[in-house]
Parts: sequence; structure tokens; C-alpha cells
Amino acid sequence: MAWSSQPEPTLRIVTELAANSEFIARRATYLDIGANHPTKDSQTWPLYRGGWRGVAVEPLKILRDHNRARVTDDNDVKTLWRTHRPDDVLVQEAIGATPGELSLYMSGRLGGLTSYDPAWHLNAYDRYSHDQRRIIVPMTTIDALCRRYQETLSRCEFVTIDVEGYENEILDGWSEVFRPRYVVIESYDRRTKRFDQDLIDRMKTRYDLIETVKVNTIWRRRDQ
Repeated sequence: MAWSSQPEPTLRIVTELAANSEFIARRATYLDIGANHPTKDSQTWPLYRGGWRGVAVEPLKILRDHNRARVTDDNDVKTLWRTHRPDDVLVQEAIGATPGELSLYMSGRLGGLTSYDPAWHLNAYDRYSHDQRRIIVPMTTIDALCRRYQETLSRCEFVTIDVEGYENEILDGWSEVFRPRYVVIESYDRRTKRFDQDLIDRMKTRYDLIETVKVNTIWRRRDQ
């Protein structure tokens, strides 16, 4: 999810969270699904710099041009996160409705843009649809992740989800037990060229919509 494409509201919320003394005192954490690079175009990088820590989920082993056979320090995901955000937990798995495996479709010419849907590039970026590679990655769920990292994610107050069309499947594996304060989720479906109303309706059952920013919606937990 690129900062360059996001106006002020998302950055404002993250900046406010990073400086919030209540959250800092409680050692609040984040969950970044589709984390990609630890610093470039990262929603959670300002939080990390503000003293927050969390769990970053990125199933790819190599970023950028996936046609490059050689793995270097500037494209190896594990090396990048160990170098720039050593105190975060990096999970190199996909997130979905059930544990198992998932096919990822990557477009090297799009700088590593990845989708769980082979038709996603065809519909969203036609001219790159022929340039795909398929890999199989392990998959878990948000609920399973919360059990695995219970100590960290029990204090989670911010979640960002950017998975290029797989958002509803992620919600399928997310029970109401896990209730962070804020969620930023990519809700615009590039295949249909409109916002995913099913996704928005599902989020409305537990969260209040506070902003729509480009392709993203920003949600705040509804406290009863």
C-alpha cells in the first residue's frame, strides 16, 4: 500500500497513533498483512519509528523484479526486515480463510506486484497479464496467527491489509475475538473498478467507517 498514493488522512491517523502516550505505555502493537518492504511505502514504518512493534506478514521471499535469479541484500525479504526492523516478527506465509497452501501469481514487470487471483492482473493490469509466475506458499489465518503470537497480538491496535483482491478470504479467518482499534483495508476491486460492497458490509458489522482514501477504507472499532 503506497504512501505516495495516499492523501493525508491515513498518514494523520498513523502519526497520531505513533505519538499516543496511552498506546506507547501499553506497548501497543500492529499487524501488517501484505507488508512487502519494511520502510518503502509502508503504513507501519512510522509506528515502528515511534516505538511500536508488531507482526509483519509477507509471503514473498524476494521483492522487486522476480525475474532476477540472484538474491541480494536489497531484494531478499528476510534480510531487509532483519536489517531495518529487527524487532518485528516477520511471517512469510499468506493469510486466508483456512490453514494450508495458496498459489500466488506474480508479475515481475510490475515490480513484484502479487495477487492470489490469476485473473487479477488480466483485469487490473491487462498489459502485464502475460508476465506471470506462480508459486505455492504456506497459508494461515488471522485467528491462528493470534494464537501463535498471543503475547504480541493481544495488544494489537492497528491492522493494515493490502492483498490485491483476497481481503474477503482474510475476513473469513478472522473471528470477533481479535478486535484492534483501527483497520486500514484496500477495498477497491481493480477487477470490477468499484469498491467491494460485500467487504464494506462485513466490516460494518463490527467497525465504523471513518475515511475513504483512494483505494482504501479506514475503520475504527465500534465499542459497545
